[in-house]
Amino acid sequence: MSNFLFKKYEGPRNHGDFVWTHPNNKQSILIDGVSGALPEKAIEVCKHWLNNQPSTQRMLRPELVFGELHELLKQHQTQAVICLASHQTQPTTGAEMIVAHVIGNIRIYQLQRFQKPQSLRKMDRTQPLEALGQEVKPQWSRYELPLTYDRKYLIASDGLSHNRILAGELSIEALEAGVRSTLHNLREDDDWSAILFPIDLQTNEVTDDKLLDVLVGDPSSDRAEQAVHNALARRILEEPSLKGAKVIRNPFFRGARSTREVDTLLVSPLGLFFIEVKGHEGDVELYVDSNNRNSMYLIDNRGLTPKRIVEANPLIKGLEAIRNYQSVLAQVASELIPDARKTVVLCFTSSFGHVKCIDGNGAAHDVPFNHGEAIICNLNTLVDSIKHRAETWAGKRLKPKLTPQQIDAICQRFQPPKDEPIVSASLLPGLTYDESKLLTQESSDYFKVYLGSHYNDDVWAKKYISDSFKRLDYGASQSRIAREIPVLQRLGRHRVPGVPYYYWHYTSGADLVVFLEPGHPLNLLDWVHSKPSRQQRINVIQQVASTLQQISMFEDPQIVLRSVNPKNIRLDDKLNVQLINFELIQSDDIKTLPITARSQFDRVYQAEEVLDATAIANRSADVYSFALVCALIVSGDQPNKAYLRQPRGFRELFKAHRFPESGAELFLNAINPNPKLRPTMQLLHDEVMTWN
Repeated sequence: MSNFLFKKYEGPRNHGDFVWTHPNNKQSILIDGVSGALPEKAIEVCKHWLNNQPSTQRMLRPELVFGELHELLKQHQTQAVICLASHQTQPTTGAEMIVAHVIGNIRIYQLQRFQKPQSLRKMDRTQPLEALGQEVKPQWSRYELPLTYDRKYLIASDGLSHNRILAGELSIEALEAGVRSTLHNLREDDDWSAILFPIDLQTNEVTDDKLLDVLVGDPSSDRAEQAVHNALARRILEEPSLKGAKVIRNPFFRGARSTREVDTLLVSPLGLFFIEVKGHEGDVELYVDSNNRNSMYLIDNRGLTPKRIVEANPLIKGLEAIRNYQSVLAQVASELIPDARKTVVLCFTSSFGHVKCIDGNGAAHDVPFNHGEAIICNLNTLVDSIKHRAETWAGKRLKPKLTPQQIDAICQRFQPPKDEPIVSASLLPGLTYDESKLLTQESSDYFKVYLGSHYNDDVWAKKYISDSFKRLDYGASQSRIAREIPVLQRLGRHRVPGVPYYYWHYTSGADLVVFLEPGHPLNLLDWVHSKPSRQQRINVIQQVASTLQQISMFEDPQIVLRSVNPKNIRLDDKLNVQLINFELIQSDDIKTLPITARSQFDRVYQAEEVLDATAIANRSADVYSFALVCALIVSGDQPNKAYLRQPRGFRELFKAHRFPESGAELFLNAINPNPKLRPTMQLLHDEVMTWN
């Protein structure tokens, strides 16, 4: 944990919360102003005091921080709760830990794989019992949080839902898919803050100019892959035999019928190394001689019962990449490439998982292990394993097989094209946008939304962020990334209500910008919290049902939205409904999504087959989402799936809020885990249209 790091996250309208991190990054403080006691003033006072502390490596003492801030807040007649987290080492054992000193209702959660979060404090109150600035000086609680590689901790204010976190909606797996989007979905309001730790610096993207010269392609979103990319880049600068080598991050190999992504391609003077990365943190059994694609077993022994999960054998994936080698790379460097040898490297990055390579005779071998054209190793032995393999064809002196010019020629195949200047003729007349007018609330890790105009009308300019698909080929990229364009055109031609108008789009180099009618200002969740009348709720349900029913009628190909959730349902001041964010739709054979796009799914409202990257969803996925959206509108609270799946779940919900109970069974079937047992959207539409 020598590279320990705190990482802070804050809500988009964060006025009453504040996170301060010590310059040495060994101490972090979360402060939450008490509601009803001038919270914004409390934050202003605390921030001013912390920012004016001497710039030193010495950490602040809790008694000093709490004592000074308590008196200051008391003088300004305001209050705040606080958590001070400090990185410390046990003097006797050398074990590293975080010592957290807490006053008030700050929450601390412990996260482990395959387990629900554990609350380390029983402080889920809305209002704290003690706070800085109160009449009597408060007492703090002290917690010791041991730092290990198999767990993480989250310190959070009460702006995140305590009940939803404990129900399992927060997990290490969800955080790996996208920390900010996961925490944002757990918010009870937009005024929240949190600290996540430990974050290992070795998996953070490097910024040193020399290292960036070695790396080719966009940074990976996978932490295990980041660790391999950075380790290789550092060793390339240190090893004379690897001088001039390049690390190509997540290259695509495009064939006549399919495409394949490789985690890493090392193009070195010694040859080419196709590197597959596995970040599983438990034990691994890899059957190296098996022809079965699913012949790797991931084992986790930390629960009460060990879990053994079968996965695809990554050796097969790597060997298939080598078979594509001549047809893809040889086109770039012609006769220069055959002189360079090629090898598959399978690298496991876990620092505590044990990997066993089991051969055809049943014998188990530790890593590093050589198997035909492949090497199986871990992060610590990665570079040495590559050098030892290269000695078999380049000799112990490691005579170079490729020149720097040849290496550059290979890497050029994976460089994105240079940006082309925007030509005014590529835009619709009267259509403009300003990149200084970023709409932060509407943007995501997948795209940015800017305010634009078409003559006197406002428009949204949705600019997609460069991702791995854009390195594949730019024609295929557009069909995958801008999948909303043909669908919005199709829906617009048929005048489907509640669908935003598509204006135009253009490409400039690697950028794709789509111009759309702006989304209505109010999202469904905020509207529900405003406590609308029963008749208004029925009106909105019927509008959503009507739009989804008309979309479900399209055939050849079908249109599956996959993103029906409160964030993507908007209303104007006259309660006209609008669906937005069509970039997640599935239409025809356009199914694959980048990781940054998949993080936009709302796990509460999306069906299981939508959340499974390997599954194909059909129109019943939108039926599932609509039923849960209806439950939200009827009750005003986030739907409880376990309760609603009980035989009388929907019936009791409808009865409690004076909605017709006749369709309860239909809605119960709509959230069936089996898509084949769900009713059609037409049946649900016909049912809700009878409500009055």
